[in-house]
Amino acid sequence: MKRYRPASPAASYENITISQSKMQKLIQQEVNNALKKKETRLDTLLATIQELDCRIDFESSLQKLEAQVKKVTKRSEAVLAHLTKTQKKDPLEFCNVAEINSINPEEEAMETVSYNDTNTASCTDFMEKSKELSAIMETTTTVLLNMRADNTALNAAIADLTADPPPPVLTPCEVIAIRVKTEPEDDTEFGNTPEEPLKVPKVEPFCPDYEEEAELSHPPLPPLLFPLTLSPEAASYNVPQRLTVKLALIKRPACLSVLWSVDEDDPLAPPMDSYSVYMSTEKVKGSNIFPYWKLLETVKAVPLPMFKMVTDYQPGHKVCVVVVGKDIFDRYGPYSHVVIATIPEDG
Repeated sequence: MKRYRPASPAASYENITISQSKMQKLIQQEVNNALKKKETRLDTLLATIQELDCRIDFESSLQKLEAQVKKVTKRSEAVLAHLTKTQKKDPLEFCNVAEINSINPEEEAMETVSYNDTNTASCTDFMEKSKELSAIMETTTTVLLNMRADNTALNAAIADLTADPPPPVLTPCEVIAIRVKTEPEDDTEFGNTPEEPLKVPKVEPFCPDYEEEAELSHPPLPPLLFPLTLSPEAASYNVPQRLTVKLALIKRPACLSVLWSVDEDDPLAPPMDSYSVYMSTEKVKGSNIFPYWKLLETVKAVPLPMFKMVTDYQPGHKVCVVVVGKDIFDRYGPYSHVVIATIPEDG
């Protein structure tokens, strides 16, 4: 049967957790630094966009160009209408009647043929130029529409950048446990002072006592139910990982901190829904018998690491703690290893 070595007294003073107030200060400091960097980048981008927007007034330029296009379009349409009307009439009606009457019959035929050829050539040339002008007008209209769409998209982007950002969401700090130098608790070394200007929570450094399995008698872990049906999306993720649990005792305010995380990040880890924290307290002091498991709380999942503050415990007794995670597909992962620790007596 596998045995665990009890932690040495020197090593027990190395794993000390920071107080909750200091942890919140560290989290707030990291969030403020991230927000300052983001605001600096946004200010630089806004200044660049505003500088470009001041140099070129896209809206007024588009309006002037559209007015010119409409003006030219109206003129070309009027010319085309006049040309169509002219083609329906007799080409000879524009000739001088007096000159036609004075022409000899033989010369009249030659003059008519020459006039018709000249008029036809002029009409053909004008029609070709009109078609080219119509094609240019269509291309210009398309370019104007594209420029207007780009201008609308640019204004929308500027409006999004100038909008107020949402309030930041605080998440637990990735580093919770730190190593600190323990100070003596004897107040005589610093002198007796009637008032304490600042009260710092004291952390009781202790490590879990890993007992032999033969000497312990904790109850079986609560059964975990597997969902009857699973969505196809669940097949693309692994089941939740086994968690690593650590305990830390805080003296003022008196509470037991349960911390859990994972040893290695799983690239296929599923989105988590919640974590359940169970604790079993020794029935009789020193008996190593734990009657039942008690569900302390089901905590909503946030990015690891996470912690739970426990105030309901009995000093001098041993406690067993275990944590299990559940993903959004209602699948439970394996229980963490049972962590057993002895709560020191008060004083």
